[in-house]
Amino acid sequence: MSGGDSTGGWGGAIAQEDDCDDIRIQVRLSSVDELVLISVNVNDHLEIQKNEASIVAIKNGKIVGAIASADVIKLKKCIDSGHQYVGIVVEKDDGKCVISISAIK
Repeated sequence: MSGGDSTGGWGGAIAQEDDCDDIRIQVRLSSVDELVLISVNVNDHLEIQKNEASIVAIKNGKIVGAIASADVIKLKKCIDSGHQYVGIVVEKDDGKCVISISAIK
Protein backbone atom coordinates (compact mmCIF):
# COMPACT_ATOMS: atom_id res chain seq x y z
CA MET A 1 0.00 0.00 0.00
CA SER A 2 2.96 2.29 0.37
CA GLY A 3 3.18 2.19 -3.43
CA GLY A 4 0.45 4.83 -3.54
CA ASP A 5 2.72 7.24 -1.72
CA SER A 6 5.76 6.46 -3.84
CA THR A 7 3.89 7.00 -7.10
CA GLY A 8 2.56 10.45 -6.23
CA GLY A 9 4.97 11.88 -8.79
CA TRP A 10 3.59 9.55 -11.44
CA GLY A 11 0.10 10.83 -10.77
CA GLY A 12 1.40 14.30 -11.70
CA ALA A 13 2.93 12.93 -14.89
CA ILE A 14 -0.39 11.42 -15.93
CA ALA A 15 -2.15 14.71 -15.24
CA GLN A 16 0.53 16.49 -17.26
CA GLU A 17 -0.06 14.17 -20.22
CA ASP A 18 -3.77 14.92 -20.01
CA ASP A 19 -2.85 18.61 -19.97
CA CYS A 20 -0.63 18.06 -23.04
CA ASP A 21 -3.60 16.71 -24.97
CA ASP A 22 -5.72 19.69 -23.95
CA ILE A 23 -3.29 22.46 -24.95
CA ARG A 24 -4.99 25.16 -27.00
CA ILE A 25 -2.89 28.22 -27.76
CA GLN A 26 -3.65 31.07 -30.14
CA VAL A 27 -0.50 33.03 -30.86
CA ARG A 28 0.99 35.46 -33.33
CA LEU A 29 4.18 34.02 -34.82
CA SER A 30 7.37 35.94 -34.17
CA SER A 31 10.48 36.15 -36.36
CA VAL A 32 8.32 35.40 -39.40
CA ASP A 33 10.16 34.47 -42.61
CA GLU A 34 8.21 36.52 -45.14
CA LEU A 35 9.51 34.43 -48.06
CA VAL A 36 7.94 31.33 -46.49
CA LEU A 37 4.85 33.23 -45.30
CA ILE A 38 3.96 33.97 -48.93
CA SER A 39 3.03 30.30 -49.38
CA VAL A 40 0.86 30.22 -46.24
CA ASN A 41 -2.92 30.70 -46.35
CA VAL A 42 -5.67 30.94 -43.74
CA ASN A 43 -6.76 27.43 -42.65
CA ASP A 44 -3.38 25.89 -43.60
CA HIS A 45 -2.03 23.31 -41.16
CA LEU A 46 1.51 23.97 -39.94
CA GLU A 47 3.75 21.49 -38.14
CA ILE A 48 4.74 22.56 -34.64
CA GLN A 49 8.24 21.37 -33.77
CA LYS A 50 11.12 22.03 -31.45
CA ASN A 51 14.07 23.71 -33.16
CA GLU A 52 17.07 24.07 -30.85
CA ALA A 53 15.78 26.17 -27.92
CA SER A 54 12.59 27.38 -29.56
CA ILE A 55 9.27 26.07 -30.84
CA VAL A 56 8.56 26.83 -34.50
CA ALA A 57 5.76 26.53 -37.04
CA ILE A 58 6.77 24.78 -40.26
CA LYS A 59 5.23 24.52 -43.72
CA ASN A 60 6.72 22.17 -46.32
CA GLY A 61 9.90 21.77 -44.28
CA LYS A 62 10.52 25.52 -43.95
CA ILE A 63 10.17 27.56 -40.77
CA VAL A 64 7.37 30.12 -41.01
CA GLY A 65 8.05 31.63 -37.59
CA ALA A 66 8.62 31.01 -33.90
CA ILE A 67 6.09 30.54 -31.11
CA ALA A 68 6.42 33.23 -28.44
CA SER A 69 3.92 32.47 -25.71
CA ALA A 70 3.79 32.04 -21.96
CA ASP A 71 2.92 28.40 -22.70
CA VAL A 72 6.16 27.64 -24.60
CA ILE A 73 7.83 25.90 -21.66
CA LYS A 74 4.86 23.56 -21.21
CA LEU A 75 4.69 23.01 -24.98
CA LYS A 76 8.40 22.08 -25.07
CA LYS A 77 7.95 19.57 -22.23
CA CYS A 78 4.97 18.01 -23.98
CA ILE A 79 6.83 17.75 -27.30
CA ASP A 80 9.80 16.20 -25.48
CA SER A 81 7.43 13.60 -24.00
CA GLY A 82 6.24 12.59 -27.47
CA HIS A 83 3.15 14.71 -28.04
CA GLN A 84 2.60 16.23 -31.49
CA TYR A 85 0.92 19.52 -32.33
CA VAL A 86 -0.54 21.30 -35.31
CA GLY A 87 -1.00 25.01 -35.86
CA ILE A 88 -3.94 26.15 -37.97
CA VAL A 89 -3.54 29.56 -39.57
CA VAL A 90 -6.42 31.76 -38.40
CA GLU A 91 -5.14 35.11 -39.64
CA LYS A 92 -2.53 36.30 -42.11
CA ASP A 93 -2.02 39.96 -42.94
CA ASP A 94 0.98 42.15 -43.86
CA GLY A 95 3.68 39.83 -42.51
CA LYS A 96 1.59 38.89 -39.49
CA CYS A 97 0.49 35.29 -38.96
CA VAL A 98 -1.75 34.10 -36.13
CA ILE A 99 -2.14 30.37 -35.52
CA SER A 100 -4.21 28.19 -33.22
CA ILE A 101 -2.17 25.33 -31.76
CA SER A 102 -3.69 22.07 -30.57
CA ALA A 103 -2.63 18.47 -29.99
CA ILE A 104 -2.77 15.87 -32.73
CA LYS A 105 -4.68 13.01 -31.12
